[in-house]
Amino acid sequence: MENGSDSMRRVKRFPGEKMKAFGECLAYSKERFSPAVFFPLAFILALPSFFASGSEIEWKRFVWIFFWILGSLFFLRLWDDLASIREDRLRHPFRVLVRSNRLLFFRSICALGLTLSLFSAVASSLWFPGAPYSASLFFWQMGLMGAIFLGLGVLYFSQRAFTGEWKQIIYSHLLLLKYPILASVFAGRDPKTLILAGLIYLLVNLYEFAHDSRHRASRPFRIVAFVEAGIFAVLFACELKIQIG
Repeated sequence: MENGSDSMRRVKRFPGEKMKAFGECLAYSKERFSPAVFFPLAFILALPSFFASGSEIEWKRFVWIFFWILGSLFFLRLWDDLASIREDRLRHPFRVLVRSNRLLFFRSICALGLTLSLFSAVASSLWFPGAPYSASLFFWQMGLMGAIFLGLGVLYFSQRAFTGEWKQIIYSHLLLLKYPILASVFAGRDPKTLILAGLIYLLVNLYEFAHDSRHRASRPFRIVAFVEAGIFAVLFACELKIQIG
């Protein structure tokens, strides 16, 4: 999901060689990780865990899942920006990361953060005595996190192959699969939560369409967004019926 400063809007410049690494990281987070977008997104992605059947989730664990998702979103956002650094040098020349001379530092932070996300997701079930834990849950969590890392790695490596409007639609939709997968890490394989994860996927796709002017200007993107809006309405009605019933 895109957010942050527009490439044509000048942001405060800083001399990259004089600014401390922590200062650059803080400036990056302020520019590209807006609380107004990512805090609600993290809350929405944590909801499937709350509604998972048979797991009377404690508020302490729900808060932990929320902040785990929030942290994971930050490092995934950083990975996305690092992967598109060449394109951003042309389209968004004033962004902090584009003007930084510490890309190795940011890559190291990203790799460390994603590694911590992986192991803390698995270990968290041991930290909360009331949380259900089993071998199947372990492989479920490892499999989903592995799917995110492997899938994004392949996509970022081959992104130049996705030229043309329809290929861009495929690339965008594959890229956004990380959100419903992230929402399912703690939710398990309950059918109700899988429907909720599907709703989340459609919602972030519609948000991306509404936010990106290039998508709105593309006729194929508009067609896909119209179809997705209809599917979202149907799935939302089904989920509402399940929850009420």
